[in-house]
Amino acid sequence: QGKYENASRLLQRSLDIFKRVFGADHPDVAACLLKVAALLTLQGKYDHALDVYQQSLDIFEKQFGADHSLVAASLHDIAHVLTLQGKHDTALSLLQRSLDIRERAFGVDHPEVATSLNSIATLLMLQGKHENALPLLQRSLDIR
Repeated sequence: QGKYENASRLLQRSLDIFKRVFGADHPDVAACLLKVAALLTLQGKYDHALDVYQQSLDIFEKQFGADHSLVAASLHDIAHVLTLQGKHDTALSLLQRSLDIRERAFGVDHPEVATSLNSIATLLMLQGKHENALPLLQRSLDIR
């Protein structure tokens, strides 16, 4: 309903509580940061959103390692914001890294892999690379 200010205030309160109770590097803090970043993205505050997404990614990597599915999800979220900013090459690199992690974590026929494939294909189409996108879309559909 567009009540961003209220949502932001409540998320900040939640974040403060999580940090106080669990410590700044806890996965629940990272999860809350993801929500803050998503709200910032909805508001068009892309640079701030990227900073917050990066904080979340740093926590997930520290707690779980670089090949964890939560790292893959964070990379996917960062790539989305970069795509909105028109930074397609950087976004594509992060989406590919996310796909690689998801394939190792879940196997090549998992719905999360299909999501990554679809996102890469969409970005390729935005770049006019339709021929490159088509096999990825087909693979994504085959999984789903």
